[in-house]
Amino acid sequence: RMGRGKAAQMASCYGVSGVLGDGKKGIEVLEYLPLQVRLKDGSLAQCDFFQTADDIERGAELLNDILDDGLYWPYWHAFGSQEEFQSYFLSDTAVRLREVHVVDGEKRLGEFLGAFYVKPNFPERCSHVCNGGFMVTRQARGRGVAQAMGKLFLRVAKDVGFRAAYFNLVFVTNQASIAVWRKLGFVALARVPKVAKLKGINGFTDAIQFYYDLTKFDHRTYKEGPNRHARQVPTGYEDTGDPWVDRRFFAGLAVGVAATLLGVMYGHLLIPRTSKA
Repeated sequence: RMGRGKAAQMASCYGVSGVLGDGKKGIEVLEYLPLQVRLKDGSLAQCDFFQTADDIERGAELLNDILDDGLYWPYWHAFGSQEEFQSYFLSDTAVRLREVHVVDGEKRLGEFLGAFYVKPNFPERCSHVCNGGFMVTRQARGRGVAQAMGKLFLRVAKDVGFRAAYFNLVFVTNQASIAVWRKLGFVALARVPKVAKLKGINGFTDAIQFYYDLTKFDHRTYKEGPNRHARQVPTGYEDTGDPWVDRRFFAGLAVGVAATLLGVMYGHLLIPRTSKA
């Protein structure tokens, strides 16, 4: 049974903390921020904490636009104020991406492209497992923003002390998101059937749950920035494309059954028959 106070407030990564956050938890170990990355289309973007009131305003507007779409996040309604956005999205660690323009040799920040947060997925005894929330503007989609954020997410999550990342609800209709997590080496552990009532889709939609073992992630692969591809060391779980199936489990089961049958047959051949009394 959930107790009172802080534990109750942390019951879910989807809850609003009630505290006006700034998204800078772990700033002392994230000294590489701001970080400049080159996107798939060749343009430059800056990854940094939410530093200005405009960052917060753009982030709140983007999240509400995505919630209004009703296709990607589990909420029915948008957030009513920037304060609610800060209490939710900026409760722990949050990074935003803005485009970088070079004008007369000087770099200037431009359009808000997207953002992500890192926060505990579960309370207290399980708080070493983090969750991530990602959002990309419509204008920036298809430019590699999500992949750049996903790569940086792994580094940030590892550096602030999390041991694993777990995404609860990646809806199967969001194929772009699924492709990013598979490419980055996340493992699909489960498929939750009929879990979401999405806007404009008849019936209910399944979701995939993705996992990443951060203890086996080498953050040094991002020494030259998050555009370097890094794959996770095998964890014992194998993503086969079907979240219900773990080939290693069934392969081991098959080997065990075969060994048992061979043992029975071999033993039967060696044991001499005895005559009935």
